[in-house]
Amino acid sequence: MELVTGLAILDENRSEETRYLVEWFWKIKSNKENLLAFVDPALDAKEDIYKSICIVVELAGHCTARDPNRRPDMSHVVDVVGQLVES
Repeated sequence: MELVTGLAILDENRSEETRYLVEWFWKIKSNKENLLAFVDPALDAKEDIYKSICIVVELAGHCTARDPNRRPDMSHVVDVVGQLVES
């Protein structure tokens, strides 16, 4: 989430709605168009990597699931990220 948005996990200077990155991220992650508007401009993301960004967003969502049993193990995370690096 931090890598995609360029925002800190907690920033008390942000509005209450966006103060906690995980909560805010969960609200916006299902709307890809809305989410892409919040991609860190420093990434200089072009349209050809939006699919990869969406995969990272989905992975981040799984990694921050409220129920720890629904979170992926690290080997799965490494596999997903590894495939993105290779492509």
